[in-house]
This record gives sequence, C-alpha cells and structure tokens, in this order.
Amino acid sequence: MGIFKLLNTLKNVLSESYRTDSVTMSFRKSTPWKSPKTGKWYVFFDGVEITDGEFDKSNPQNLYLGNGKEEFELYSSDVQFDKSKKKLSLPMDIFAETNPKGAKFLFTAQQPLDIKVEPSDIKPYDQVMKPYLIRRALELAFPEYWNKQDDEFSAGLRGIHTIGEKLGNDETWSVMNYFDTKKEVQKMLYDKFISEGGGDLTKWLVDTFKKNDDFVQKLVDRQWSSIGNGLKREQKVLDKFIEQSGSNNFVTFPAGSIMDRHQGIDVIIDGKSFQIKPLSGGKRNFDGTTKSYTIYTYGMRDYKGKPVEYMAYVNEKGDYAIFKNDNYTVKSSSEVEHFGPPQKPF
Repeated sequence: MGIFKLLNTLKNVLSESYRTDSVTMSFRKSTPWKSPKTGKWYVFFDGVEITDGEFDKSNPQNLYLGNGKEEFELYSSDVQFDKSKKKLSLPMDIFAETNPKGAKFLFTAQQPLDIKVEPSDIKPYDQVMKPYLIRRALELAFPEYWNKQDDEFSAGLRGIHTIGEKLGNDETWSVMNYFDTKKEVQKMLYDKFISEGGGDLTKWLVDTFKKNDDFVQKLVDRQWSSIGNGLKREQKVLDKFIEQSGSNNFVTFPAGSIMDRHQGIDVIIDGKSFQIKPLSGGKRNFDGTTKSYTIYTYGMRDYKGKPVEYMAYVNEKGDYAIFKNDNYTVKSSSEVEHFGPPQKPF
C-alpha cells in the first residue's frame, strides 16, 4: 500500500484515548420503527439498564445488550441512549450490520428471514430486498469466506470478488459486502427474483449467490462502478495527506475495519485522528457577522459524535483544508459548511 503501514494490532498502536472499554446492558423489549418522513428503519430498545460499566458516548465503547435469551454487540457512537427513560435506539441497518443473526429475533415488524413472495405480490423492491437479508444470505452462501467480527474488523466476506482484484493490491475485503448499500443492486436482485417465480427469498438469494456466477459478476461489476472511483480517489488523497504531514508516526485502517466503518477514523497521525475526504473546491463566506467556509467534496456525512478530531479535505495535488469535527452543517453528500476556523494540527 505504498507508504501506508498496515497495522498489526490496534492495541499496539492506538493511544489510550482510542481504546474501547465495554458496557453491559439489559433490555426488556425491542421495537422496530419506520420513519414516515424518510422511510428509514430504526430499532428501539425499552427497559434498558446498565448492569456493568459506565456509558460515556464521548469515549468509544463496546456495548453488550442482552435480555437473557439474546445478546447483541453495539458501539456507543452508533446509538442514542436516554438513561433516565431507559431507552436506546439506533438505525436498523447499522444494527443488522454488526448483528446479522439478530435480525430475525428483532425485526418482527418486517418480513422474516423465510419470506415468501409471489410474482402477483406487487411491492416496491426496497420493501422486499432488505439489506439485512442480503448480508445474511451472503453469510449462508459463502461460509468459507465469511469472517466473524473481531476486535479490529467488521463481519463480512474476504477472499472472494475482492477490492484488491480491482485495485491490483492485496486487499481481501469483498466488493460483495457493499451489496446491501446499493439500491440498484437491490433492484437487480429483486427483478430477477420475481422473474424467476418468486418463492422463498432467502433460499433464492443463497442459491443465486452460490450458483449463478454470471449474474453475481454483473452485480459485482455494477457495485464496483459505483464505489470504485471513490475508493481509488480516497486512497490517493489519503496517501497525499500522510505524505504532506511529514510524519512517520501514523496508522491507517483497511477496508472493513471497525475504526473506519463505525468510528469514522481513516488515519491517526501523531496521536490525532482524521476523517479524510476528497477536496473538489471551496470558498470563504462572510455575511457581516458570521464567517464560514464552504467545502465541496465527495461522500460527506455528519461525523459529529464519532471519535474523530479533525475533518481533512485533500486534493490529489496534496492541497488540503483541515477543520475540527464540530460546528459544521452537511448540505449534501458533496457540500459542507464549516463555521470554525481552519486548523493546523501539524
């Protein structure tokens, strides 16, 4: 990976401020809920009590949530927890990503894993081809390639249809791990499922992933056309940013790592954590009382609440603008407005 130093273990590299401690919680019941405004699903846990540890969202923590029958692993930065009301919630797709086998237990308001659909059942594809079903089917279809979540990496496929095959490096994280994020891929799956007569959706997904190599390749190619350029660009600007920092004391986090996917950290340089985004352009604004900076980028979202200290926007020449991870408004995936001054962390 060029100048990148692959980390051998987080424990040997990260400072104490980035180490995670754990909190054990119990819950009484869970309820899935769909936002009528956005259509996004969430999971709400009621009767939540801390049985061991102390919850501190400002510090990355592993949360173990159980009811005597099931236990789920969550991350403090992903949840909203009201201790006084004993309520905890998080987006359903994030929950399903870290707890794929918990989907059937929790999502009783949605279709179960053994959903059966007939061609006469006319429904929007996104009401049937759920992300958690796709992830579960991938796990069932390729158990020899499926890696369980550990202290460093999220659960997912490795060694099949890899990013490394596309980029010409040794990255083993599979492009198929992104199937649950791409609406077009979900629609391709749904259309083929219906055209083949419907039936048991999970069984059909598993059989298709295992046996229909040509169709799976089409899915992989379509997925890569969506994420490939972005991954290549992000790799280039991350490389440039580390080079411009002039530091040899850094650690990066490869595809599928918990620090990248859940904590939002792309690199730690001299003990400072950064989320790196491509820099397309920018401007300074001043309305007479308030100064702000508009940054044009790619794949932007809100990282406040994550253990990211700085947002760094970098172009392929190595020019960059750095701001603290606070006091900004995400206008779109390509535009953000920062109200604090640019930073010089090194």
